Amino acid sequence: MGKLFEELKRRKVVRVAGVYAVVAWLLIQVTNNIVPALQLPTWTSTFIVVLLLIGFPIALVLAWAYEVAPEGIRQDSTNQFSAHIAAPQHQKLIYAMFVLLVIAVELQIADRFLAGSSSSNPNSNAGAIRANQPLPETRVDIVTPATESPGDFTLSPDGRQIVFVASNDSGVSQLWLRSLATTTAEPLVGSEGARNPFWSPDGRSIGFSATGALKRLDIGSSAAQTLTPISVSNGGTWGADNTLLFAPVVSSLMRISATGGAAIAVTTLEPRQDSHSSPFFLPDGHRFLFYAGGSPDARGIYLGHLDGTASVKLTLSDTAGVFHPDGWLLWSRAGTLTAQRLDLEIAALTGEPVILAEGVGGRVSVAATGLIAYRTNSATARQLTWVDRAGTVLGTLGEPDGSIRNPQMSPDGLRVAVRRAVQDNGDIWLLDGARSSRFTFDTGADVFPVWSPDGSQIVFRSSRTGRGDIYQKSSSGAREETLLISSDQIKNPSSWSADGRYLMYLNLSAQSGFDLWAKPMDENSEPFVVLQTPFDERWGVFSPDGRWFAYHSNESGLNEVYVRAFVAPDSSTGAGGGGVWQVSTGGGIYPAWSPDGQGLYYLDPVGNMMAAPVITTGEVFEADAPAELFPTRVFGGGTDIGFGRQYGVAPDGRFLINTVVNEGGNYPITLIQNWSPEAAQ
Repeated sequence: MGKLFEELKRRKVVRVAGVYAVVAWLLIQVTNNIVPALQLPTWTSTFIVVLLLIGFPIALVLAWAYEVAPEGIRQDSTNQFSAHIAAPQHQKLIYAMFVLLVIAVELQIADRFLAGSSSSNPNSNAGAIRANQPLPETRVDIVTPATESPGDFTLSPDGRQIVFVASNDSGVSQLWLRSLATTTAEPLVGSEGARNPFWSPDGRSIGFSATGALKRLDIGSSAAQTLTPISVSNGGTWGADNTLLFAPVVSSLMRISATGGAAIAVTTLEPRQDSHSSPFFLPDGHRFLFYAGGSPDARGIYLGHLDGTASVKLTLSDTAGVFHPDGWLLWSRAGTLTAQRLDLEIAALTGEPVILAEGVGGRVSVAATGLIAYRTNSATARQLTWVDRAGTVLGTLGEPDGSIRNPQMSPDGLRVAVRRAVQDNGDIWLLDGARSSRFTFDTGADVFPVWSPDGSQIVFRSSRTGRGDIYQKSSSGAREETLLISSDQIKNPSSWSADGRYLMYLNLSAQSGFDLWAKPMDENSEPFVVLQTPFDERWGVFSPDGRWFAYHSNESGLNEVYVRAFVAPDSSTGAGGGGVWQVSTGGGIYPAWSPDGQGLYYLDPVGNMMAAPVITTGEVFEADAPAELFPTRVFGGGTDIGFGRQYGVAPDGRFLINTVVNEGGNYPITLIQNWSPEAAQ
């Protein structure tokens, strides 16, 4: 036995094994502390341990091979002389190993001492060790380039990257990708015009809506794949089985494969709901959260299921919610970022809500690692601005307001009807110079005002009794509103003919999507179809003489502006002989006629104001090539975001534009690391 110990002592392989074990132990301790602090994947520690285990026998084999080499086993005088020379080096190696062992022991003692001190605290769990205690919560702000869509951002599933919408040097909105380990972001080529991005579960692709389609962009590629035509998506989510959920404007949720194909409805709009949006898959890949808009008693955050099981309302809310992996629902409630336990077994919120932050915009993002992101004060203000045909600012109307939509001028150009929200309740307001007055008072959402040609009446859509019926009210406010058009389908008024006989509106059908309808404005006539195709036809507007109507459609795969003759059922013939003329080139939305009927205006995909001279003599319609008038900062840019036209043309030719302004600068995105719900309570 003594000779065995002497032999082991003589062998270098033993000393190598000892040093390797100590160094490996130190590396594992350092890794266990660094990995959580840097938000690295949990498999990083395991990977390093596996590498060290693999390296251990390799190191021993190499050390043994060195010793059994001829130079290592010869016992002649030369080798003995070499051994005497190498002895001091061996001694230094022993000393180094001894020092490492001392350091290791001291670290172990310190670790146990700190753990013991912590466990002696009456507020800590007995027997807990320091390595298992949660890391302290930290909040970090990251700055993004200027953006008109501050709520369009999302964390990657592993919490290591973030993608957001911002403007490039040309003023075009697109996706930007930033690693959270760096301070710079890079624009993603192929994502121009993107809105509402969402990640694939593996973090290798991003879904978004742009230029009239739902698209997919693989990281590293510069060509986005079109999955299905869609005007704009109000959010999306990507499941582990490559199922995508997305939210067409004012519609139920749809599902589609990540490789494209047919889109299928997943949810059903319930009575008094007008839209489903912002889906968010839960970890099981079958259930999901979504937001339902509509009347006050119907809107809120719901829990749905891919199998079509009836959705369950979780809470009343004006914003969407997301799921935290520790079992919490997070959402912004009146500007307060709130969390509450979500018991998925009973599909209900439990316990008391916890406040995470104040002054938060409507969007929040959560990674699978638990990292949270939100933007403070992200509500972008909007200002009604007067400009001329050269884009020169002539003045403003009213005060900046982040809730203003759909400015519609009265025929005489003296008053403007807008949608405005006060205390989260959307109503129609009238602006008359510096004075503003509330026009509707119901708790339902009232939107899309349209003036009668004589300015005595206003029609609008309301969710007060259903999914979007159309009401009429005297512009003087002297009488209560009356129900004009009622059905189970969503309807948005868009134009009233100059002779007062017809009201044109959008009608959403499950079979054909958005179609154009008209309602004769006498009491005994029923609405009729103006234009219905397999594609979406939206925001029809009558020409000043009532013989033509302009609209935009995605029939070419891209939203373009078209003109057709308006033919009522009681008309034997119509102008144009049933033809259709494309006015825009390269994309266009939200057409408006010049007051004299000799021109058409529209927005291109970048948001520039475009103009095309037209001729409507007799039975003929002709349009010259469109030209850019001026760039705008119009709300929604060049994308049909479902909120209707955000500009108008006055009788004197001026433009009134709902312009995006950023009074407080570009607010950063705040990251919350190591959020502890228990500590917050």
